[in-house]
Amino acid sequence: EPPARPQAFPASDANPSGVAMLSLYVDALFTTEAFGKHSDKFAAEVAIICEECMELYVDAYEKTWTNKLHKAKTLATRAMDVRLASTKARYGFVFPRRGIVPEACSSWFLPRLVGIQQALEWVMTGRVFDADEALKGGLVRSIHEPDDLLPAARALAREIADNTAPVAVALGRQMMWKMLGADHPMEAHKIDSRGIASRGQSDDVAEGVASFLAKRPAEFPDKVSTDMPDYFPWWERREYR
Repeated sequence: EPPARPQAFPASDANPSGVAMLSLYVDALFTTEAFGKHSDKFAAEVAIICEECMELYVDAYEKTWTNKLHKAKTLATRAMDVRLASTKARYGFVFPRRGIVPEACSSWFLPRLVGIQQALEWVMTGRVFDADEALKGGLVRSIHEPDDLLPAARALAREIADNTAPVAVALGRQMMWKMLGADHPMEAHKIDSRGIASRGQSDDVAEGVASFLAKRPAEFPDKVSTDMPDYFPWWERREYR
């Protein structure tokens, strides 16, 4: 039987900044014996974990697309919030060249990231492509020399962690992802109105205003682990059936 859902990422209690670096967490998961037997399930589970998590995930992709490990990372990283690539990175959705269909939730994430036309081209041709094509197609945010990749990703993560309120980031992240599937803008209005009402009374907002007036960096006190609003989560969590 496939293993239970992997616990690939740290709990929010251990990560109060609300920002995580995917590459620092998944390498150990993707090199386990269990992964070798159930790679496709693991890649899908990692993608779902990321979508459900309250951290914002920054991915630094530096490996070439050469084996099962990097194939799974190519698929799982579609669920990241921001993706940076090395000049040596290679990507591929080679399903039709092997006679199979898209897996690891690719059919859900990929069109939402790059649009249906680009997603269809990559999936229908099954070709392996370089970082320049990934950037042009909207799959990655930026390209960096290998030695500069992790510093660039860490700098972006640090900018977010140092300047924003973790609870606000966690809520905003889920609002953006969940509204991709909403059937009307009214659904967004319902959630953001509740968010504004709830956060407007929070210690974070008081600190945000005070720090702005004092022209000093904010020190937001609220934590994702203890201070999420009572309407969260507003969606029904899905299980595999």
